[in-house]
Amino acid sequence: MAHALASSALSLTPRYFDANVGSPTSRNLILAVVIIAFAVAGLFGTALIFTDRDRALSTSSLEWWARRVSPLIALPFIIALFRHDFASEIEAALILSLTVLGLERLVRVSLAARAEHPPSATNLLSALGAMAARVLERPNLTAGVLAGLAAAQCVFLAVWSIWSHQRFTTYGFDLGIYDNVFNTTLHGQWLAAPTMAMPEVWGDLRRNHADFAVFYLMPLYALRPGATTLLALQSFFIAGSAIPLYLFARNRLSPGAAFAVGIAWLLYPALQSSQMYDYHPQHIGAAWVVCAIAALEYRRYVLYWVFFALAILVREDVSIGLTALGLYSVLSGYRVKTGIATMITACVYFVVLRFGIMQNAQFSGMYKNLYVPGEAAGFGSILVTLVTNPTYAAKTLLTMEKARYLSQVFAPLAFLPMRRGLLWLLMIPGFFLTILTTEYQPTIQISFQYVANWAAYMFPAAVIALSSFGTDAEGTLRRRAAIVAMLCGSVIANVQWGAYSPRLSMRGGFLEVPLQRPSQADLEREVAVQALMDKVPPEARLCTGDRVQPHTTARHVNNWPLRFGIEGCDYVFWSELPGDLGNEHARAGLTRGAIELVERRGDVSLAKRKTAP
Repeated sequence: MAHALASSALSLTPRYFDANVGSPTSRNLILAVVIIAFAVAGLFGTALIFTDRDRALSTSSLEWWARRVSPLIALPFIIALFRHDFASEIEAALILSLTVLGLERLVRVSLAARAEHPPSATNLLSALGAMAARVLERPNLTAGVLAGLAAAQCVFLAVWSIWSHQRFTTYGFDLGIYDNVFNTTLHGQWLAAPTMAMPEVWGDLRRNHADFAVFYLMPLYALRPGATTLLALQSFFIAGSAIPLYLFARNRLSPGAAFAVGIAWLLYPALQSSQMYDYHPQHIGAAWVVCAIAALEYRRYVLYWVFFALAILVREDVSIGLTALGLYSVLSGYRVKTGIATMITACVYFVVLRFGIMQNAQFSGMYKNLYVPGEAAGFGSILVTLVTNPTYAAKTLLTMEKARYLSQVFAPLAFLPMRRGLLWLLMIPGFFLTILTTEYQPTIQISFQYVANWAAYMFPAAVIALSSFGTDAEGTLRRRAAIVAMLCGSVIANVQWGAYSPRLSMRGGFLEVPLQRPSQADLEREVAVQALMDKVPPEARLCTGDRVQPHTTARHVNNWPLRFGIEGCDYVFWSELPGDLGNEHARAGLTRGAIELVERRGDVSLAKRKTAP
């Protein structure tokens, strides 16, 4: 505790924690404070023992106090973890994991000591604690507060992501692609994706993903077509999932414990960080999965199958998780008949869709180190390796980056889902869609959408683990300690990687995304983009740069990626912004006379093929 207070009071730089570099004065002050604290504690204990007639009682009292305050041992690590740049991402994630696990054990020791000598009812802290407990045991109140917090976070993160879009830091990959798919479907060209060079009807389905959720989300999108609508919808689904999660937890835990789980969901940095990377349907799928699990818990079977259908239609890979959910239900004896139906339906859906209707195997490239040498690339080759050489496959899992990723996924949950063997079945979607991948970094970074395949199942799994501790005194003590560790881990992880860090910035996809309003230059650029779009004929093939594209896809259906070149383009639209993929093709086309400039406004330009209308 002395070390924690001293290091907090001093203005220590990140280099002190990162490289052990600091002023001798600061180091000596910390050393002096720690020595003095040890001396005072030792003298106090010695005096108490030798001045009390009942030395055994004094020793026991000291030992009780040591157990009672033992969680303070974790303070130096907690304080360091509240400094964002104190270590590398891998180091911070691993230290957080150890701190959370250690803190849980220390809190359990402290609570056990408290139970031996409960504080007097007249004690101020005890009275405040009892009052808080009574408030938290009111289900309507906790549900209402959680709903209010979810609504506030929905607005907050929607604004954050929309501001990022207005600053032109969203991209054709992937916001422009999804906005284009919604817009083509709105105009009767179902799931056509010119932004992926798939302009034919059902092109997205056959050669990319089964994004059937586009159809039932269309009424909301049609109210205000555009990328900002998709970003707002994504924020609503992520934050709103805290409510069905709370309802699921409430049926197994006390209202206070269920409230804590809901707060952990809202604080979960992986969902906040990945939300800052454009729009991705995996977040929508995760929300429906949580709703389905809650409906199943309350035996609302019709509602369950509605949510099941909404979830499985989001993307083909959602069915992997639903298959695992059905398998868990069967083997755990929980809603067995529904589990069998779930498992069979989801499995058949995935196999027929992925290997029968869809015509691409490009995503097998995420597992390319699992290909059998000399055989054709594809999922079949990967399956052969997994079956015939599991040792090699296991070796590809053992990397520090994957250890860091798993720490970031599980430390905010105090590793609760890992504590019951059957719950590991619910890790199947996350394992196959992230950890098993090789040589593809986005799948093992929490700033990308793939983490939704963990969140949808791991939070219900954490609730199941908490409820498994039982209702006796020992079980209650373990559950309380685990909840404290979970909340502490969630707060620290959020400071490190989430939205509520003092630095007001978090990673989204490949980039840092600060909470920052668009500048006047950004707003003027948007006006210029829309003015230039007025000059593009409706039927022309428009090719757009990657940073411009999400600002044009709601205006023009026949919208192609400029990064593939200007061949076949009637009009070319680009900016001079860094990372606007394809602008080099536009400049080269102007130089050689393949296209001619229509107009340039600021740093955005529109050109057309010389024979274009």
